[in-house]
Amino acid sequence: MRRAIAFLCLVLSVSPLLPPWNAALAEPARVEPLPDVRAQTDHFGIVEAFQSPELAKRSGARWQRIAFFWNSIQPNSPTEWLPNHNSTEGDVARALADGIKPIGVIGNPPAWATRNGSVPKNLDLPTDSPDNYWARFVERLARQYSGQIDEWIIWNEPDFTPDSPLSTWAGSEDEYLQLLQHAWFVIKGVDQRKKVVFAGTSYWFDVNRKQKLFFERVLDIAARDPRSAANYFYFDAVDVHLYNVPAHVTSAPWAYRSAMRKHGLDKPIWITEMNVVPTDDPVSKVPRGGYRASLDEQASYVIQALALARTAGIQRAGIYKLMDGEVIGGEPYGLVRNDGSVRPAYVAFQVAARYLSLPGQARHEKHQGWDAVVIDSGSTRVTALWATGPEPVETKITAGSQKAKLIAKDGSAVDMPSPVAGSSVAHTIRLPGATANTDDSNPAFYIIGGSPYILYEENAGQPFMLSPTEMYFPATGFSSAGAFYNYFSHRGGLRTFGYPISRQFKLEKRTVQFYQRQVMEMRTDGSIGLLNLLDQGVMPYTRINGATFPAFDEALAKSAPAPGSPDYGSRIIGFVKANAPDTWDGVPVKFGTTFQKTVTAGDAFPGKRVSEGELAGLNLELWGIPTSRPARDPNNANFVYQRYQRGIMHFDYSTGATQGLLLGSYLKALITGRDLPGDLESQANGSRFYRQYDSQKPLWLTRPGELVDTDLTNAFEVGR
Repeated sequence: MRRAIAFLCLVLSVSPLLPPWNAALAEPARVEPLPDVRAQTDHFGIVEAFQSPELAKRSGARWQRIAFFWNSIQPNSPTEWLPNHNSTEGDVARALADGIKPIGVIGNPPAWATRNGSVPKNLDLPTDSPDNYWARFVERLARQYSGQIDEWIIWNEPDFTPDSPLSTWAGSEDEYLQLLQHAWFVIKGVDQRKKVVFAGTSYWFDVNRKQKLFFERVLDIAARDPRSAANYFYFDAVDVHLYNVPAHVTSAPWAYRSAMRKHGLDKPIWITEMNVVPTDDPVSKVPRGGYRASLDEQASYVIQALALARTAGIQRAGIYKLMDGEVIGGEPYGLVRNDGSVRPAYVAFQVAARYLSLPGQARHEKHQGWDAVVIDSGSTRVTALWATGPEPVETKITAGSQKAKLIAKDGSAVDMPSPVAGSSVAHTIRLPGATANTDDSNPAFYIIGGSPYILYEENAGQPFMLSPTEMYFPATGFSSAGAFYNYFSHRGGLRTFGYPISRQFKLEKRTVQFYQRQVMEMRTDGSIGLLNLLDQGVMPYTRINGATFPAFDEALAKSAPAPGSPDYGSRIIGFVKANAPDTWDGVPVKFGTTFQKTVTAGDAFPGKRVSEGELAGLNLELWGIPTSRPARDPNNANFVYQRYQRGIMHFDYSTGATQGLLLGSYLKALITGRDLPGDLESQANGSRFYRQYDSQKPLWLTRPGELVDTDLTNAFEVGR
């Protein structure tokens, strides 16, 4: 419905420095569509997909935008009702049958119904007036397609002023608000569940004129209308049209969100038009330059723009359009040519629909020379990545699972080597440099990144074995190996220790490894034990991360049987049972049961029968004896804590769960300064461990004299 404008100019012009367009372009290689794609969410769509129903269905698009031209339905009078010349009711029915949701955009008024060729007459009349031609037309249209079209975009690009060749609106912002209000009331009158969408605007037209966005100007006027708040400012979502530069998909929506926040609004943003014009296509009649691209670069654009739309929180992101149709100004926009042959961008859309439409959270990571979009969808992780500059880049992506595929924008895929012991747990991916430097005013700027790749990992985040004696944990990026892994696996594993959060390293003469709940140490005989994290010289504190724990109870500790005393084994277990209650103050804290069942027979002695005393000894090894009575957190009555030599049990009344606190994580925070809770820092700023971690110092130690025989080099850097 529209044509893109160049990023920094209002009217696209051909630079005299560019070579003339070569009409004798070589015939491009034939591109075959991939097998049918079924996207998992409604994020991605294509404008006017009905033009080729089979290719639309095959593409993976979940919605399409269809224009309803008022001047074709009522060309001569309000009593007419002719078929929409742009599409038929059969097109709408076919789209629904194929799982492609139709979205209507309403515009193009007939001459008889306008006052100046674009603004409908009688907008100042009440919505229910028979002479409010616009309201009557929209109401009848909404009723005709009730149950088929639930979302209506009100007009197209009203931000272009009448002096622009792309203008569709010669009215004021006040008049557009009237247009929107009438549409809101009649569409909601047909069905309250239907969505009314603010017109798609171009963004750059206003930005280049250094003026407020048309959208913001209308909102400012609406804010003075006493009915606006009760009617949600007369729209459910706002549409934006962005072309040529994928990065704008993340930057431009900020202005729309800012305009909404000013008025207390937070509504979905759509981008129903995205694309870049290819110049090396036989249909194209324009030169390279002017923010255009090659066919190959256009395919890269599709992947990058749709991926970034996920990170920008765009509810619907669509490509303009499926087929060329009329090629205006020599600029073809279709993913498919009019002869039915597909461009590489069509296949790229299929790839995006298959891999980038997964449900889940998406994040944008910016690195030196390359970008990544990561989508975590349950046990599946997808990472789209591309170089941002002209130089090729070698990237290393930490493995999220044992098996992964690398997919190119043409849909071809290769299996990545599985990580094994002795190798890196990162996938090495080489990214080609960017080539689309078609900003005529700045050839050093690459409007599109290099050819993208997609790393697809199933069972992401699940631990896996690198060897019989080493397990890797993608959740934290560290592994547990050798004697440490043997101890981990025979003492309850994740249930007891949580994930590893460090490499093995030297701390005060001993080789240690940090886990979320505990810190393991290798003794001089090669066996594994645990640090007493709550000892006076380590972390004797009572306030961490907003929680308050009971302090060390010296009298209780002294009442415990002394090691080596007669019948010490049975007496110490009796002491634990007497002082680790399951019910305290009427609350089912389950401290005793948690102590007794931390390590099971299946953990410690698989396939063997063991005595209660043996298991009790192992659990004593993990927890030590109780060193406090149970106590409520004074700031949270739902929390009850009990202190032990090597841990703190935490009962949460709201969930009924009892578990150990993440003391290993807190000691790591104390050493590194990363995610260090303020209350812990205030108590520990004189500790020998406090903020010791510094990669710029020898042995990565800030004060080596305070931690003798210690080497923190890479200790907490992700890896093995």
